[in-house]
Amino acid sequence: MAGKSSDPKIACPVCESAARVVRGRNITPLYREVTYDCTNEACGVRFVCSVEPRRIIGQPANVGDCGLPVVAPGSGDAINFLCPMAA
Repeated sequence: MAGKSSDPKIACPVCESAARVVRGRNITPLYREVTYDCTNEACGVRFVCSVEPRRIIGQPANVGDCGLPVVAPGSGDAINFLCPMAA
């Protein structure tokens, strides 16, 4: 997983330099932890970020109750409703 171009980009929380992915692991189907190393050798911090879906912004084609809020794309509205049950 380390260093793929599709990895989420993030700055080091200590020195704000670029950070690179060292590894990631799925904790649950909807929760992942990603370990990063700071690219600034003078800093050298290693930190862990969590990755999880927060809301769905487009209507899923066929999904059961996934527990995620569904909102209109670009609406900025509060949570409108939860994923509908699949038909």
